[in-house]
Amino acid sequence: MNAQNQSFDLVIAGGRVIDPATSLDGIRDVAVSGGKVAKIAPEIEPGGARTVDATGCLVTPGLVDIHVHVYRGATFWGVDADEIGTKGGTTTMLDAGSTGSQNYRGFKEWIVDPACVRVLGLMNLSEIGLVSYKGELNDPAFADPTGGIAGIQEFPGTFIGCKVRLSGPLVGWGQQGRHHAQQAVTMAHDAGTFLMVHIGNSPIPMGELLSMLRPGDIVTHCYRAGTNNLFDEHDQPTAAARAARDRGVLFDIGHGSGSFQYERARSAVAAGFMADSISTDLHVTNINGPVHDMPTTMAKMLDLGVPLLEVIHRSTWEPAGVIGLQDQVGSLQVDREADIAVLRHQEREVVFTDSMGTEWTGHHELKAEHTIRAGEIL
Repeated sequence: MNAQNQSFDLVIAGGRVIDPATSLDGIRDVAVSGGKVAKIAPEIEPGGARTVDATGCLVTPGLVDIHVHVYRGATFWGVDADEIGTKGGTTTMLDAGSTGSQNYRGFKEWIVDPACVRVLGLMNLSEIGLVSYKGELNDPAFADPTGGIAGIQEFPGTFIGCKVRLSGPLVGWGQQGRHHAQQAVTMAHDAGTFLMVHIGNSPIPMGELLSMLRPGDIVTHCYRAGTNNLFDEHDQPTAAARAARDRGVLFDIGHGSGSFQYERARSAVAAGFMADSISTDLHVTNINGPVHDMPTTMAKMLDLGVPLLEVIHRSTWEPAGVIGLQDQVGSLQVDREADIAVLRHQEREVVFTDSMGTEWTGHHELKAEHTIRAGEIL
């Protein structure tokens, strides 16, 4: 069939198409056929295809959120993957360590397989994952790197990395916390994957922790408040944080209920210490505020002065690279799966709240009008 006579299933018409992977930014139509992007052009005749009018909207690759908790019903934290995906334009999400060696099969069967959105997971060093909120590694007996590696090997297409929440109240203080950090790094190395480390109330000095991490490992909650984090008393990135970035350690927002401080994020952006990936850390205690969804977190970064194209880049193509999936997600290239977000961006007054309860009046609102996964409107 030649291009002139090609039929489509769906045409998204008249939107501002932004695809950071290909440097595309312009008013275009996007056609979908057989679940894949079939054509991008200034004007596409829809024929009998279903049409979405995207006039006045941004059309981007489906958002990639690399920090969520969606093991709903089996953990304290889990929310519904399809619900947050549909609401937030998020077609690919990474559950950040809800599962361990004792409960990962249920995550694959009950969450990943039936979901409409693409759900991936990180394997927790703790065998119980995040079943409880009381601390998954306070008892060192729960550490099971061998079992976690076996789970990754059983489902390598689902479990693509490892996770440890390195807070003293969760993993133990002093030498116990240090040992868990070392175990987690070794687990990721032996599994041939990256490690995501949750920081905040760390049981060891931050410089020591950063020195353990390898290129491609991820520090999440990078804009959290408090001491022994990534910033000095003047709210500037520490030498250790800059050195870690220079050697390839990656930094993720992971907004969450306690990990995004407005003043710290503003200072970091001003200092050029921009997170590699914008993510939400969505779970039951923040879905109704202050996080809400991925576009709200993106709008906060817009309000902090990050340009729109950069925000889209760090919500699509960049996080796809952070988790090693740029060959599959994060771009609108023809013949890829049609994972698409249609977002409405308005410049108007909006009241934002950070994780510490601080409110400020911003001037950017971003909402998902449509979420399209493999060519299907969710």
